[in-house]
Amino acid sequence: DGPRYWYSTQPTVTKLAEDRAEQLKRDPDKVAQELDKRVRADLERARVLASEALQAEPDRAEIADTLGRVYFKKDHFEPALRQFRSAVEASLRAADDVQLERAEYHHHMGLALEALGRDAEAAVAFARARQLEARFESAGEARSEPEAARAVTASKPG
Repeated sequence: DGPRYWYSTQPTVTKLAEDRAEQLKRDPDKVAQELDKRVRADLERARVLASEALQAEPDRAEIADTLGRVYFKKDHFEPALRQFRSAVEASLRAADDVQLERAEYHHHMGLALEALGRDAEAAVAFARARQLEARFESAGEARSEPEAARAVTASKPG
């Protein structure tokens, strides 16, 4: 019976990973589609959770802002704008000092207005954001020119 050798016919994890990587290199569009699908699924889950939270606490500006940001990332600019306006209004209605008018709510509203091509209104929102928080201007986050809207709409197909 001399020495015997056993060879596995099953691929190793490393070999499986290398083969899969090669497949993905040959079809980068498929990779992009899969990533897009997963991001959209995460955004939809975020929308559902933020909607439920807002329903439970309708006067919470930060929840309305979060829901607006989800809509904005999904390129649903009208619903995003409604939520950002709601966040601004809720922050103005707040009677306590815990929740005050916040610059980022105006900034987000400005971004939605720009994406909708409403540049004059966006400039007003950005100006208010700069008044409330001077660092927005120095950080370059609040933009009063329509470049951001053009960048958003230029990146969209169709």
